[in-house]
Amino acid sequence: DDGLSNQKVNPATSVTDKQALFAANIFVSAYSTAQVDKLVKLSATPFYAGGKVAAQTTGDLKDMYGNLIVESGALKDWKLLTPNEYAPNAGLPAGNFVLRVQTEKESFAVVLTQTNSGEYRATQIAR
Repeated sequence: DDGLSNQKVNPATSVTDKQALFAANIFVSAYSTAQVDKLVKLSATPFYAGGKVAAQTTGDLKDMYGNLIVESGALKDWKLLTPNEYAPNAGLPAGNFVLRVQTEKESFAVVLTQTNSGEYRATQIAR
């Protein structure tokens, strides 16, 4: 143990899963610096938006994230939540966390789903 698990995460969160926190930090960092390629690497296909497939390929993901950054504006705040904290009755299965992002123009939520290797990938977005 490197002792980092006892440090506060900014912003404060009840999530203690190191891999989920790592994925959330990478996503926020990439979004705030408009690094579309990093966002794509942190995502899985098919990628869903509004319950429908929004991206089947990495090219689709690049287009989607590029548009999201332009449409949403600069990052203002974010928080990593458990599914129950985000929406108690949404029915998200275990192994998921929700990254709530507040930007200049809107807020959106990104579902981070655990892969078989234990890493987390962005799998869907709700705006």
